[in-house]
Amino acid sequence: MAHVKRLSAPKAWRLNRKEQTFTVKPSAGPQKYEHALAITVVLRDMLKEVRTTRECKKIMQEGKILINGKIRKDHRFPVGIFDIISIPAINENFIMLYDKTGHIHPQKISKEEADHKVVKIIGKKMLAGKKTQINLFDGRNLLVDKGDYRVGDTILLTADNKIKKHLKFEKGATIYLIGGKHKGTVGTLEEIKPMEGIQSDHIIFKTKEGKIETLQEYAYIIEKAFTH
Repeated sequence: MAHVKRLSAPKAWRLNRKEQTFTVKPSAGPQKYEHALAITVVLRDMLKEVRTTRECKKIMQEGKILINGKIRKDHRFPVGIFDIISIPAINENFIMLYDKTGHIHPQKISKEEADHKVVKIIGKKMLAGKKTQINLFDGRNLLVDKGDYRVGDTILLTADNKIKKHLKFEKGATIYLIGGKHKGTVGTLEEIKPMEGIQSDHIIFKTKEGKIETLQEYAYIIEKAFTH
């Protein structure tokens, strides 16, 4: 099914639910369905770069849209948190973030910021030949032969899968929440609280408004210079 009713769409989708009955459903991808939008919805309804789905299909087929540095031609390609959308013809780049209401939306960034993507490490395993495979939040897997990479850390990854920078999950790190009622909040990690049994570990982080405790799995390490 290529469409979904606007009224039954996930809450994270920023849609005018009183407009047309249906909207474009994203293709299957690495991002969870409820946290990803079809690129058509972003280009047509949010950025107003196209007026119709047909126009979106056309510019996609012409290779005019890049997602995370790569040309994508599927008008239903899913874009989720921290994905980078580039439109070279007008020299504009956008990053997908959460707004204060928990809706995912595109925000303009510079060309320099668009040359890499912040990706969280969600898994790690040792392979033959002293190689290490790290599994990433956006579905990619990378082989690394050195570096103290841990689950929960993030890396700045270029379009050709080169690691530009490694950000560790540690006290003092800057975090961005990707889940819970404080989704989209930026703060400084102050404490990691291991929980007993099967409970998920918690963290305490500091924001301008005060301290917040939430699940560790919601924390996404970002650069301290992040201002969006």
